[in-house]
Amino acid sequence: MNTIAFLTNIEKKQFGFFGGYLVLNLMGQPLEFHCTTPVKPNRAQKILYGPTLRPFLFSERLGETLVRKSRQSADVIFVDQPEVLPLGAHVKKPVVLVLEEDDPPEDGLIIQPCLELFLAMPQEDEKTLTGITLELENEQPGVHLFEPFDRIREAIGEALGAMAPRKAA
Repeated sequence: MNTIAFLTNIEKKQFGFFGGYLVLNLMGQPLEFHCTTPVKPNRAQKILYGPTLRPFLFSERLGETLVRKSRQSADVIFVDQPEVLPLGAHVKKPVVLVLEEDDPPEDGLIIQPCLELFLAMPQEDEKTLTGITLELENEQPGVHLFEPFDRIREAIGEALGAMAPRKAA
């Protein structure tokens, strides 16, 4: 494993949802960063998509766009929202949910402890998850697996601040 990526989505009420994607080397140094323009579902989309709206937006609309835009290929994509796990069906990389506790966020996931956290994937991907867990524990990456999500949120916040209109003096 040489590169790892982190993908998260945030919501800003006035704009909508933003996705952010950060690729790091195993020392935790950034290799590439991308964020999306905001996506704000309208009332009809909310009604028609119902409970599938967030998984669709987070994985297919925002996540897939970010992964495909990246020039840097990551060996594993870590996410902090279970709604992003369907991304694994659209990209050729394993998508792993990082959890602080071993409580499954939803049925159908297998959870394994790793580096003082817990990793989760769909049950059918148990062998893949075991391999990733063993490799991470052997490699001991120079980054805590939750910390990059904060970097992404801060970078998106910084970009939003740059977009804010300046007050005249």
